Amino acid sequence: MDGRQTELVLGQWFEPVKSDLQEELEIALHDFLPTFGKRPSKLARISVQQYPNKDAMSMVEALSAVYRALHEYQQKEFRRRLN
Repeated sequence: MDGRQTELVLGQWFEPVKSDLQEELEIALHDFLPTFGKRPSKLARISVQQYPNKDAMSMVEALSAVYRALHEYQQKEFRRRLN
């Protein structure tokens, strides 16, 4: 329940931000979370997808399979969120 297993899995595809982008993303996170009545934890880290990512196609295939399993109204919402 503390996220260690999640961090291990996500670490295969994502890495901590190591540039000026970090400050911009932290500001965006601080602006975004209050929308849901939340605040970022002091331990929060922002990560981005690793490049090159040899598993990117696997992720696309997995998302495609999930999309096909959704009901039509859920697919519509999925497409709306992608835009």
